[in-house]
Amino acid sequence: MAQKKKWEDEVWIDLKGDDLSDENKIKISNYGRAKSFKVNKTKGRMLKLAKIGNYYSITVRRKNGKGIAKYMHRLVAENFCEKPSPEHNHVIHLDYNKKNNYYKNLKWVTKEEREEHYRNHPNFGTKKMRMRNSKLTVEQVKNLRKEIFDPNRTRTYREIARKYRISEMQLYRIKAGKNWTFLIDKEKEGK
Repeated sequence: MAQKKKWEDEVWIDLKGDDLSDENKIKISNYGRAKSFKVNKTKGRMLKLAKIGNYYSITVRRKNGKGIAKYMHRLVAENFCEKPSPEHNHVIHLDYNKKNNYYKNLKWVTKEEREEHYRNHPNFGTKKMRMRNSKLTVEQVKNLRKEIFDPNRTRTYREIARKYRISEMQLYRIKAGKNWTFLIDKEKEGK
């Protein structure tokens, strides 16, 4: 039999927003869980969270009657975490685990801080990490850049592009630093 997780310090609050309908009757917790009180008005019913990419979300109704998906980590941060300034409009997971929406694991950051946090990810620059909607992995781009800048290179750009199944234009963009710029920054830092 599976053990139940203990939620002793769990705090529930009503989900409210300027554009949200009053008929939602949803509460969220500091652990990133959600309950609906639409049918069972006393105990509520635990909502199953949907996934958008790697993030959990819930769908709520707007005042205009249409539904909208809201990321759970943002809802928890908006309601349980202090926002230092208006520039801090991104939420990060301190332990890099996007399933852990506990409020102590979330932090409001600026865009630059979010990018720095992303670069410090344990899997950053490894084979495990793949950019979304990309034909290449980080490791492939590193190898491609080594091959392009090798003074003893025997292959033409066209042959290299065919090898990696990308266009020549994409190859030139990678070479010029227009695409995959974060890898070039890492190379300059010597990491």
